[in-house]
Amino acid sequence: MLEFRQQAPIANQTTNWNTILAFAAVAVSTQLLWVTFTPITTESARLLGVSEGAVGWLSEVFPLVYVVLAIPFGLITDRWFRPSLVLGTLLTFIGAALRIQGHFTFILIGQLVTSVGQPLILNAINKTAVVYAAPNKQTVAISVSSASLFLGILLAMLSGPIILGQFGMSGLLYAQAAFAVATGIWLLSALFASRRFVHVDNPLHLPVQHSRNQQTSLRQVWARREIRQLCFLLFIGFGLFIALTTWLQVLLAPKRIDAVEVGIALALMTAAGMIGAAIVPDWAIRRKKAKMMILASLIASIAASLYILIGLPFWLMTSLLVIAGFLLLADLPVVLTISELIAEPEQAGTVNALLMLFGNAGGIVLALLVQGLIASTTAAVAVLLVGALAAIPFASRFPAYTDRSSTS
Repeated sequence: MLEFRQQAPIANQTTNWNTILAFAAVAVSTQLLWVTFTPITTESARLLGVSEGAVGWLSEVFPLVYVVLAIPFGLITDRWFRPSLVLGTLLTFIGAALRIQGHFTFILIGQLVTSVGQPLILNAINKTAVVYAAPNKQTVAISVSSASLFLGILLAMLSGPIILGQFGMSGLLYAQAAFAVATGIWLLSALFASRRFVHVDNPLHLPVQHSRNQQTSLRQVWARREIRQLCFLLFIGFGLFIALTTWLQVLLAPKRIDAVEVGIALALMTAAGMIGAAIVPDWAIRRKKAKMMILASLIASIAASLYILIGLPFWLMTSLLVIAGFLLLADLPVVLTISELIAEPEQAGTVNALLMLFGNAGGIVLALLVQGLIASTTAAVAVLLVGALAAIPFASRFPAYTDRSSTS
């Protein structure tokens, strides 16, 4: 059992950026390991001696496991925050280490182990900000952690094919395992050595002893209309991004835009989204522009979808996708921050898990709907348009919130 060190209140204690950045680095690792084989599916199948469908499972196990474990692990995060984060970190780099054997079976087992650890990491985004950041820095902390998720995906997309081409499958698996172990050691050392921000309501930051009535329950969280509203917005926002990135190449094929050009557009879209997730939320929350930002992301998605249907010069199409990515991926930290502001602190892990679950579900549902209609570009794009339009009334009634930075 981990021991929680008691600390006397410290005047003017600052935000613990070392722990927050270490947590973000491990989040990068989880995403890097998740999409390792996505950009190199065909070559991986040849090197591992399996079908492309089998290689697909190395990535597909992650959302499947997340759907099953997100909520129970969210409740665990609320009750035993630091032990659950330690366990998630250990599972992440143990899974990465298992893959270096190089056989498909070991790689699959490693992916399964890492996928079990992933919810324990992702569910802790809000809780890490609450525990280790000053109230006026929590939005920034959530933004950094959220942006790290997209950095991990981008890193996998860009580095995977290069490392595989230069050093082979073994070199790729060793490189990613080294990164996962290094970031894991960084976070573990930070967790055991760090001081947590001294909050007024719990200056010693001792483990909170919940009574039966105080313990977080999923029913209590879901009963709040604002939380359900945020879940739906994330379902649509994340779903639009996943559907666009999954099927963009097929949707643009009739416009005679080749795979290389689509790859460039997707890389720029993801990079813009990572930047947006890092810098937009703090501005949006402080200036009370969260509603405007969510609405802008939906409008940008509608514009991009329409122009996919109409067909545009490549540079203009890419510009629209970059704007849409910049705003859509900023939705995640904005929604997570608002949920942290309106929810009880002891519910942070459960709320985080519920929102991430809906975001992942949105990606699966919208991507499958587009896939089912992909023979007709018009029908497939209509799914994206209907989703974005349906979310606008919810975004226009965005939950009211109080920015702690204005009172801290």
